[in-house]
Amino acid sequence: MSITRIVKNLVKALVALNIGLMLTALIAKRLVPSEGDESSDVFTHSTVMFGTEFKSRSTALRRAKIFTLFGGAVIDLTGAALGPNAELEITTVIGGVEVRVPPKWRVEAANSILAGGAQMVLDGQADLGPTAPVLRVRSRTIIGGVSVTNRSRRRSTTSPI
Repeated sequence: MSITRIVKNLVKALVALNIGLMLTALIAKRLVPSEGDESSDVFTHSTVMFGTEFKSRSTALRRAKIFTLFGGAVIDLTGAALGPNAELEITTVIGGVEVRVPPKWRVEAANSILAGGAQMVLDGQADLGPTAPVLRVRSRTIIGGVSVTNRSRRRSTTSPI
Protein backbone atom coordinates (compact mmCIF):
# COMPACT_ATOMS: atom_id res chain seq x y z
CA MET A 1 0.00 0.00 0.00
CA SER A 2 1.46 3.35 -0.99
CA ILE A 3 1.88 6.28 1.37
CA THR A 4 -0.51 8.34 -0.77
CA ARG A 5 -3.26 5.78 -0.37
CA ILE A 6 -2.68 5.60 3.41
CA VAL A 7 -2.90 9.39 3.71
CA LYS A 8 -6.09 9.52 1.61
CA ASN A 9 -7.72 6.83 3.76
CA LEU A 10 -6.67 8.63 6.93
CA VAL A 11 -8.14 11.93 5.69
CA LYS A 12 -11.39 10.17 4.73
CA ALA A 13 -11.59 8.57 8.19
CA LEU A 14 -10.98 11.92 9.92
CA VAL A 15 -13.65 13.66 7.82
CA ALA A 16 -16.14 10.87 8.62
CA LEU A 17 -15.26 11.09 12.31
CA ASN A 18 -15.80 14.87 12.35
CA ILE A 19 -19.15 14.56 10.60
CA GLY A 20 -20.20 11.90 13.12
CA LEU A 21 -19.11 14.08 16.05
CA MET A 22 -21.02 17.09 14.70
CA LEU A 23 -24.20 15.04 14.22
CA THR A 24 -23.84 13.63 17.73
CA ALA A 25 -23.40 17.15 19.09
CA LEU A 26 -26.49 18.45 17.28
CA ILE A 27 -28.61 15.59 18.61
CA ALA A 28 -27.27 16.06 22.15
CA LYS A 29 -28.03 19.80 22.08
CA ARG A 30 -31.65 19.06 21.19
CA LEU A 31 -31.97 16.32 23.82
CA VAL A 32 -30.54 18.44 26.67
CA PRO A 33 -31.62 22.07 26.13
CA SER A 34 -30.70 24.85 28.56
CA GLU A 35 -33.62 25.95 30.73
CA GLY A 36 -33.93 28.70 33.33
CA ASP A 37 -31.97 31.89 33.77
CA GLU A 38 -29.64 33.47 36.32
CA SER A 39 -32.43 33.99 38.86
CA SER A 40 -33.99 30.51 38.53
CA ASP A 41 -34.03 28.18 41.54
CA VAL A 42 -34.07 25.20 39.15
CA PHE A 43 -32.04 25.34 35.96
CA THR A 44 -30.32 23.25 33.30
CA HIS A 45 -27.26 24.61 31.55
CA SER A 46 -25.98 22.74 28.54
CA THR A 47 -23.11 23.38 26.17
CA VAL A 48 -22.07 21.39 23.14
CA MET A 49 -18.84 22.00 21.20
CA PHE A 50 -18.22 25.36 22.83
CA GLY A 51 -17.27 26.94 26.12
CA THR A 52 -19.66 28.96 28.24
CA GLU A 53 -20.03 30.78 31.54
CA PHE A 54 -23.14 30.88 33.70
CA LYS A 55 -23.59 32.97 36.84
CA SER A 56 -26.50 32.08 39.13
CA ARG A 57 -28.22 34.66 41.33
CA SER A 58 -30.84 32.26 42.66
CA THR A 59 -32.42 33.15 45.99
CA ALA A 60 -33.12 29.49 46.91
CA LEU A 61 -31.25 27.17 44.53
CA ARG A 62 -32.84 23.72 44.68
CA ARG A 63 -31.64 21.82 41.63
CA ALA A 64 -29.19 22.50 38.83
CA LYS A 65 -28.06 20.30 35.97
CA ILE A 66 -24.95 20.94 33.93
CA PHE A 67 -24.25 19.06 30.70
CA THR A 68 -21.20 19.47 28.47
CA LEU A 69 -20.25 17.56 25.34
CA PHE A 70 -17.01 18.43 23.52
CA GLY A 71 -16.85 21.70 25.45
CA GLY A 72 -16.62 23.30 28.83
CA ALA A 73 -18.49 25.42 31.32
CA VAL A 74 -17.72 27.69 34.23
CA ILE A 75 -20.65 27.79 36.67
CA ASP A 76 -20.45 30.57 39.24
CA LEU A 77 -22.75 30.01 42.23
CA THR A 78 -21.05 32.58 44.48
CA GLY A 79 -23.97 35.00 44.08
CA ALA A 80 -26.64 32.39 44.81
CA ALA A 81 -28.33 31.21 48.02
CA LEU A 82 -29.20 27.58 48.64
CA GLY A 83 -32.64 26.17 49.25
CA PRO A 84 -33.20 22.99 51.28
CA ASN A 85 -31.81 19.75 49.78
CA ALA A 86 -29.95 21.62 47.02
CA GLU A 87 -28.48 19.37 44.33
CA LEU A 88 -26.08 19.93 41.45
CA GLU A 89 -25.84 17.22 38.79
CA ILE A 90 -22.93 17.44 36.36
CA THR A 91 -22.46 15.31 33.25
CA THR A 92 -19.47 15.99 31.04
CA VAL A 93 -18.24 14.04 28.04
CA ILE A 94 -14.92 15.05 26.50
CA GLY A 95 -15.02 18.38 28.27
CA GLY A 96 -14.77 20.06 31.61
CA VAL A 97 -16.76 21.94 34.21
CA GLU A 98 -15.57 24.34 36.88
CA VAL A 99 -18.06 25.18 39.63
CA ARG A 100 -17.40 28.08 42.01
CA VAL A 101 -19.24 28.09 45.34
CA PRO A 102 -19.22 30.47 48.33
CA PRO A 103 -16.85 29.53 51.18
CA LYS A 104 -19.75 29.22 53.65
CA TRP A 105 -21.36 26.31 51.80
CA ARG A 106 -20.66 22.71 52.72
CA VAL A 107 -20.17 20.56 49.62
CA GLU A 108 -20.85 16.83 49.58
CA ALA A 109 -19.66 15.18 46.38
CA ALA A 110 -20.09 11.84 44.67
CA ASN A 111 -18.09 11.42 41.48
CA SER A 112 -18.19 8.76 38.79
CA ILE A 113 -15.19 9.07 36.48
CA LEU A 114 -14.06 7.22 33.36
CA ALA A 115 -10.75 8.51 31.95
CA GLY A 116 -10.88 11.90 33.59
CA GLY A 117 -10.70 13.55 36.95
CA ALA A 118 -12.57 15.40 39.69
CA GLN A 119 -11.01 17.99 41.93
CA MET A 120 -12.62 19.44 45.03
CA VAL A 121 -10.66 22.46 46.29
CA LEU A 122 -12.74 23.53 49.28
CA ASP A 123 -11.05 25.51 52.02
CA GLY A 124 -12.58 25.66 55.50
CA GLN A 125 -15.07 22.79 55.17
CA ALA A 126 -14.10 21.38 58.58
CA ASP A 127 -14.79 24.76 60.22
CA LEU A 128 -18.39 24.99 59.01
CA GLY A 129 -21.03 24.43 61.66
CA PRO A 130 -23.99 22.05 61.42
CA THR A 131 -26.28 24.82 60.17
CA ALA A 132 -24.14 25.60 57.09
CA PRO A 133 -26.03 25.29 53.80
CA VAL A 134 -25.27 22.02 52.00
CA LEU A 135 -24.87 21.53 48.24
CA ARG A 136 -24.87 17.90 47.10
CA VAL A 137 -22.84 17.49 43.92
CA ARG A 138 -23.11 14.38 41.77
CA SER A 139 -20.84 14.26 38.74
CA ARG A 140 -20.38 11.83 35.88
CA THR A 141 -17.31 12.37 33.73
CA ILE A 142 -16.13 10.58 30.61
CA ILE A 143 -12.80 11.80 29.26
CA GLY A 144 -13.03 15.12 31.02
CA GLY A 145 -12.80 16.88 34.32
CA VAL A 146 -14.86 18.49 37.05
CA SER A 147 -13.59 21.03 39.55
CA VAL A 148 -15.52 22.46 42.49
CA THR A 149 -13.84 25.27 44.38
CA ASN A 150 -14.59 27.94 46.95
CA ARG A 151 -11.37 29.84 46.34
CA SER A 152 -11.57 33.21 44.69
CA ARG A 153 -9.80 33.45 41.35
CA ARG A 154 -6.91 35.81 41.22
CA ARG A 155 -6.59 37.54 37.93
CA SER A 156 -3.09 37.75 36.62
CA THR A 157 -1.94 40.85 34.88
CA THR A 158 0.81 41.20 32.38
CA SER A 159 2.74 44.33 31.75
CA PRO A 160 3.33 45.55 28.24
CA ILE A 161 6.78 44.90 26.81
